[in-house]
Parts: sequence; structure tokens; C-alpha cells
Amino acid sequence: MRGSVGMHWCRLGGSCLVLGKTWWNLMMQKCDKCKACVGILQNRCRLGGSVGMHWCRLGGSCLVLGKTWWNLMMQRCDTWKACVGILQNRCRLGGSVGMHWCRLGGSCLVLGKTWWNLMMQRCDTWKACVGILQNRCRLGGSVGMHWCRLGGSCLVLGKTWWNLMMQRCDTWKACVGILQNRCRLGGSVGMHWYRLGGSCLVLGKTWWNLMMQRCDTCKACVGILQNRCMLGGSVGMHWCRLGGSCLVLGKTWWNLMMQRCDTCKACVGILQNRCRLGGSVGMHWD
Repeated sequence: MRGSVGMHWCRLGGSCLVLGKTWWNLMMQKCDKCKACVGILQNRCRLGGSVGMHWCRLGGSCLVLGKTWWNLMMQRCDTWKACVGILQNRCRLGGSVGMHWCRLGGSCLVLGKTWWNLMMQRCDTWKACVGILQNRCRLGGSVGMHWCRLGGSCLVLGKTWWNLMMQRCDTWKACVGILQNRCRLGGSVGMHWYRLGGSCLVLGKTWWNLMMQRCDTCKACVGILQNRCMLGGSVGMHWCRLGGSCLVLGKTWWNLMMQRCDTCKACVGILQNRCRLGGSVGMHWD
């Protein structure tokens, strides 16, 4: 690619190989050319210490001031200490940061923070969580990254940040309304996620399931849901149990986190169908 890619993600081709990196690594690249992508991976993954999700390096004093949600998500620090500084500024570190997300205390204010910040928040009370949603979303209108409109009995009632990110609506109609507000219809979605309409029903699935779909036709989306979810049991908010011989061989937590299947065997099938290991998967799900 030439020119600034903005919200487009670089295509890693030719000699620009990441050699076993997951789609998440690919998704986080923003660079003008293939060589730059390689540099990003090298600079970003260089471990000077354990920094949780290994965020990008910021120049100078490693400030986040004014960064967009995506920029914030891709932060890299020169040193582990700098990364901790970012986490402290964003999260008010009160324990292990690793895969744990910060708990906001006091009045649980977001003070202009982006959705990514919000996604990582855990509030002490349901009231505080509602306050965050109200401050961020202006319920019933455009909500930036377009998260759920909480109305009727569609309450979160003490859910964690992850549950907040994965809002479920009481009716399919409500979910469709959310998707209509959030997405563009028809054609290639790019960074937009499809609206599942017509006979493309999700039958109680969360928006996160829908958000992860990228396919050319509604039929393809239905196929993804059928292959990935296997509704023979309640998948709900549960992610796949990877145990026994169900190994993913070096996959990251994100790969594991996104699996939803009734059996370990199904999870293996998902990985095989979705990733086609040994080829570039990019942002597309098979």
C-alpha cells in the first residue's frame, strides 16, 4: 500500500510476512508500506518486560493526550515502565494489569475518554456503569462507535465491562435497530459490520457475534454463525472450553476469547475453517 492507510489495515504480502502472527497482530498494523509493517511488528513486540497486551511505542514522553480510540489501542512504549505509565494514566492501576481490566473507583468518570477506554472499565456499581453509558452514548441517538441503545428491560444490571461491550437486546427487532444505526448496508463492509436481515436471523445472539462477521452475502453470514455457534446447547456469554487435545498451537487469548462452541472438537473446527493456518487470514473470517 502507498499513502496513509488511516482505518485501513495493511495487506501483508510478498516478503512482508509475520510468520505465525495472529489476525489481531495484522489488524493492528497501520503503515505506508510493507517494510513499515515489518518495522511495526518488530518494534511493537520487542519485550523489555511483560506489558500485558504489548501496546505500541509512543514518541517523546509517551503521552496519549488527544489520541483516538484506535491509536490508544495500538500504543507501544519504549520501555516496560512507559507502558505501565500509559496503563496507570488510563486505568488507575490497582493490581495485575495483564488480562484484567481496571476497576474505576469513586465517581467512575470517563472525562472524554474514548470507547476503548470505556471498554476496559469495570465499575463498582450498576449505577456507575449506567452513568458511563449515559455520558458516552446519549441514549437513543448516535453513539459514536454505535453501541447498544439500552431501553425497556434491556438492562445491564451489574455486568462487567465485557458484558457491557456485548450488549444483548430483548428482541431481534431491537438488535436489528442497533445494527441499522451502526452499519452500512450492502456491498463490501470494509471496517463496517454487516446488518443481518431478512432470513438471516441470529436468534438471541449478541451484537459481538454480529460484529465479528465479515462476509459478502447474508447467506455467508448465516453460514458463519451456523459453523461457529452450533446451536446444540446454550452458548450465550460462554466461550469455548479448550482442553484435552484441543490445542491451538501458539494462538493468542484473543483467538480463544472469540470461540463459541459446544465442544472442544467444534472449536478446533472453527479454527481450521476460519484461519486456514499457513495462509494470510487478514480480517476475513472463513
